[in-house]
Amino acid sequence: MEDVTIHGGFYVESPVRSNDAPKPTANAAGRVEDPSMLTILSDKLDRCMGRIATLENDLGTSKKVMGGAILKLKQEEMEVPLIRKRSTYRRARTQFHTPTFTGFRSTISTSVLSPTVVSEPAASYVALDT
Repeated sequence: MEDVTIHGGFYVESPVRSNDAPKPTANAAGRVEDPSMLTILSDKLDRCMGRIATLENDLGTSKKVMGGAILKLKQEEMEVPLIRKRSTYRRARTQFHTPTFTGFRSTISTSVLSPTVVSEPAASYVALDT
């Protein structure tokens, strides 16, 4: 550093000018930091942050458009009258409560045993004595 006189008596230190590239310095963790590499990484980080901001802006626009479309669909849904459909359970349940089924149930008697026919097996198996 050299001393430069300014306005009669004030001394300011100015850095020594050099055309040499900055030399890597060691940080507290003992790793060597290269200033040119840090500059390159900083530029890449700035570009990535710019891309992220652009994507977020595009997404924000998309969300607004989609939000409007969804709101429109909800409003149209409110205008359509609600049509109730019978569920499968309800259809199955009501089949057994019809007058026809009631008449059929009354003809079935639990006190009378019905003959059961059991078919003969095609072949019989006899275990041999061992």
